[in-house]
Amino acid sequence: GVIFILMVIHLTGHGALDIHHLFKVKAFDHVTSLTTVMNYRDTDKNIPEIARELNVNYILEGVYKRIGDELRISATLIQAGQDGHIWQQNYDRPYEKVMSLQSDIALQIADNLRVFISDEEQDRIRENPTNIQEAYELVQQARYLRTTRNEFVTDEALELVLEAIELDPNYANAYAFAGEIILWKGTYVGDSEMQAIAWDALPYFEKALELNPTIAQAHYGMGLIDEWVRWDYIKAENAYQKTIELEPNNISNYGLLSDFFVKMDQQEDAQYIIKKYLKDNNTTAYRNLITSSIASGNRNDTYKYIEAYLEEEGEWAHEWIGKEYLWLEEYDSSRFYLESALESKHPIMLTPRFQAALALAKRNTNNLLEAQEIVNNLIVKADSTSVGSPAYFIAWYYGGIEERDSAFYWLDKAFNNRSPEMPWLKIDPAFRILKDDPRYWNLYERTGHKAYDDYLLRRDNN
Repeated sequence: GVIFILMVIHLTGHGALDIHHLFKVKAFDHVTSLTTVMNYRDTDKNIPEIARELNVNYILEGVYKRIGDELRISATLIQAGQDGHIWQQNYDRPYEKVMSLQSDIALQIADNLRVFISDEEQDRIRENPTNIQEAYELVQQARYLRTTRNEFVTDEALELVLEAIELDPNYANAYAFAGEIILWKGTYVGDSEMQAIAWDALPYFEKALELNPTIAQAHYGMGLIDEWVRWDYIKAENAYQKTIELEPNNISNYGLLSDFFVKMDQQEDAQYIIKKYLKDNNTTAYRNLITSSIASGNRNDTYKYIEAYLEEEGEWAHEWIGKEYLWLEEYDSSRFYLESALESKHPIMLTPRFQAALALAKRNTNNLLEAQEIVNNLIVKADSTSVGSPAYFIAWYYGGIEERDSAFYWLDKAFNNRSPEMPWLKIDPAFRILKDDPRYWNLYERTGHKAYDDYLLRRDNN
């Protein structure tokens, strides 16, 4: 039957077990991410409760202890519904054997669950990322920092990974991790333009792939750069598909590809992947399901997913729900949720995306002066920075109120700024009014969309 695995890890010290080996076993249907797992680290919930919440059939419970130069790991595989042990093993090894030990655990789990692993999979699982123990330990500490602090990135994590690279200049996984940290740091917590951040991250991904072309994390990063900055959607899709080939159970890879398919208006493919992604109840997947359903013209499903997202996230879903109601042209509801998020001081409401959404909601509920004040502030911001793509979202606002020339003026600015929002040009309803204008199709071609359409046509005809 279908296999799901959740890894609950109890830790002592300042490291974390690497569960990426489990991501590589194709026969497993789904492996829950370490970020999700860590939410249950100190829980009072029993195994069947956790299993029901995360829709998993099996739990791998690991206890990791380092005492001096010795390592003790106790691994237990539990059938979640029955809370019964299928397999248990204690390991006492020199700490220097930690890398090989974790691949052994992954292969023994597969063996006890009687799943097939190809020779190629076994080779990838057994491959040691580095021969320098201290470098490996630094990268694991960085992963642990990022996960336990409930932040996607930290400066400390990047410092640790760069130190690991100094110790082992051939450590491909460390290069890929450094590139990811730089890229996401610029996306979520930085104050730099995306194109500058992308070029900072790019050499790390390229070096990782030069050293080892089977590093999924490096393909992941290259896909983001190809999509967001280069607007080469063919290469981006190929990179995202490669991450799934290399780590078929890493749920982040499915989320990334589903997001891409939504933007490219491949809604059938998007929803298939999103529903696989949703096994982790990830809020990003709900957002993508809502957007994809709107783009597909399926309002009934849209309302169902909005209700589920609100139930899952409560008030923390309000800004995203408010934005989606704009797509549905339900402006009173949009304004209600956006203003609720603003009053609750959600920091994301101060970004250009949600400021423009609030302006459009106000404009369409007869609050013209307040709407124009928000837009004026965005225009001032756009004069000094492209962080958060203010030019794109000003264009988005003007498209929404059907002021064509203003929309094209700001879209040209967004193009010149290499805005990472340009992949949305294809389906964003704010730009529907522009599609009978040659300027739109000229921009459509310059931002890579026509090349991708031609690629899909060739692929469908072959």
